[in-house]
Amino acid sequence: MPLNFDYLLIYIPTNMVSGGSQNADITFEIHSNVTLIGGYPANATDGAVSDPENNETVLSGNKEFYHTVTITAPVENGKKVTIQNISIKNGLAGTSTAGTININGAVYRRSYAGGMMIGKSTVDVIGCKITENESQQHAAGVYVFAGANVNFINSDITGNKGIVQSSNGGGIFNESSTVYMINCNITNNTVWGVGGGIYTYSTDTPTYLYLYNSTVAYNSTNAGSSTTRRGGGFYVREFSRVQIVNSTFYANRSGYGGGISIYGAAGKEAYVDMISSTVFNNYAINNTAGVDVLASTTLKAYNSIISGNDAPSYPDIQSVTNTTTHSYMVIGNQILDASGTVVIGQTFDPLTMLGGLTNNGGRTETIMLSISSPAATLGMTSTLLETLVSQYTPSIDLDVVTKDQIGNSRSGTSAIGAVVPK
Repeated sequence: MPLNFDYLLIYIPTNMVSGGSQNADITFEIHSNVTLIGGYPANATDGAVSDPENNETVLSGNKEFYHTVTITAPVENGKKVTIQNISIKNGLAGTSTAGTININGAVYRRSYAGGMMIGKSTVDVIGCKITENESQQHAAGVYVFAGANVNFINSDITGNKGIVQSSNGGGIFNESSTVYMINCNITNNTVWGVGGGIYTYSTDTPTYLYLYNSTVAYNSTNAGSSTTRRGGGFYVREFSRVQIVNSTFYANRSGYGGGISIYGAAGKEAYVDMISSTVFNNYAINNTAGVDVLASTTLKAYNSIISGNDAPSYPDIQSVTNTTTHSYMVIGNQILDASGTVVIGQTFDPLTMLGGLTNNGGRTETIMLSISSPAATLGMTSTLLETLVSQYTPSIDLDVVTKDQIGNSRSGTSAIGAVVPK
């Protein structure tokens, strides 16, 4: 059902998902590997060009339906679903008793994913906005599960809300799948549970998330009464395998681990590699506002800034013994060299050497490092970064690591953090 306003075309679904039996099972189901592009005017003619800034196409759950978009397309060699230049809004995932539907061997939970649910499928989400969705259990914005492979490119996951005490994963919840997020904003998502912006977790299967050139900001787990939740920006849990490159974490809030919290268990370890990123001005009610590293985890951090965060204790990082590697880092007011040793005679002041989150060029807002800061010259060269990432499988595109978050070359520089100072 299309509703046409000036420069805005809103579609509300009318058909139930495969196997659906409840009124709220109505959704936009994508059950085949097709391409769906929005941003055209209502009466587009041949030759029209997609222009989502001036012609927003909205798929809306109207706060009536469990999932605004449900992707059930089968895996087919050389084929995928592509969703481009579309806003996905106003889904309302059900309560924990809403039940499930089995589609193509994947269990679709009615209580997850107000915005978009993706099970098993191969999907590209390009230039899209997933916003203003809610969940009465988990994954208010997006839920990716059951071995799906999803690329989010130039997209925003923003303003989604978990609205009950136990809600986890406000922006995106990745379980037992592979997700790339490239040039994305994950902002202003809130939950009462854990993982305000991003949540990765599985009970038994490796779960991969690659965050490149993206900003995670203003997310919170403090929407409810609990003050002990973790991972305002990103909660990395059991079986997670995470890479964070050229990315910014800013003004996220939680009980513990305002920016990032990493949690594992024996035999269910979680791993995070952070390269050329900035974690600044995050807040924790209890401790560890920047990066919280718990037992049965591994954090390897290179050429990154974790500084200027706010908590009663351990404002920037707390880690269990033997869980972290630091190389060419800023931690608090200290500069660390290649071996993680403090550089004598150098001091970092985040209040004068880092700016606020703003438009410094590029698609995402970032934090500019002062050119007079010692962190502008005591980091890794482009050559060192290339050597570092040559060890990774799958490989990291050299075009990512040899540039900064806004696309400026790192050649001839050795700046620490997500953005090379101008």
